[in-house]
Amino acid sequence: HVLRLAFDKNGCRVLQRALDLVPAQAQVHLAGELKGHVLECAEHMYGNFVLQKFVQILPSEDIGFIAHEAEEHAEYLASHMFGCRTMQRLFERCAPDHLQGTLARVLTCVERLARDRYGNNVVRHLLANGGASEQRYIIRAMATGHDVVGLATCKSSSLVLEKCLEVATDGQHSAQLGAERAALLDVLLARADTGEPKGWVLQQIMLDRFGNYLVQRLIQCCRGDERERLLGQLKELEPRLRHSSSGKHILAAMRREFGPRAAER
Repeated sequence: HVLRLAFDKNGCRVLQRALDLVPAQAQVHLAGELKGHVLECAEHMYGNFVLQKFVQILPSEDIGFIAHEAEEHAEYLASHMFGCRTMQRLFERCAPDHLQGTLARVLTCVERLARDRYGNNVVRHLLANGGASEQRYIIRAMATGHDVVGLATCKSSSLVLEKCLEVATDGQHSAQLGAERAALLDVLLARADTGEPKGWVLQQIMLDRFGNYLVQRLIQCCRGDERERLLGQLKELEPRLRHSSSGKHILAAMRREFGPRAAER
């Protein structure tokens, strides 16, 4: 009766509560009733909570079937309103050897998932909780995308770019991500070959309602020579920044980070 309860508004709550009370052996037995039904459970508005619960409470070796069934539909689930939650829980709890296929499928479509309103949560979750190899792949994919301005001004992917900067600068594996971090900074601080207005890439994203938050994060994350490049561009663009609410937030972040140097001409 697990599936029937999982798909019921009240039943899913009762089932989750019961799972906290029954012995481990009973938990494993109840989870077994979901074999062959992982996809429909993951995409169900109530069932996904039950599936997440099993992933959270069972040992990694007992949820291998969930990872296996999710693997074939990894890209779909990562961009699904409810399925993305199960994917995040799997990345938290599953043994790496159970996730190789799932990770491979997700990482091959990083840019598309980053732009997706639900998929971006999975990508950011991997950045926050994944190993150096997953972080390296994601940052490289974002840095080498065909449209960095489009990524920076899209609500979902701008959040992914912010997380890329964070983990590459101060994350647990930041020491291993130097090349990827440098590539991402080079793209964000480059001159724009296309688009309007002409000039710096920064100029095309700084007044955008989402891009301005990325620029503020960039100010926080720049180090060494990058700071000088960024400060020089911001000073050049300051007249435009002064005349917009988004720009004023950037100027405030600039003053906090650079102090008196931000006012020098």
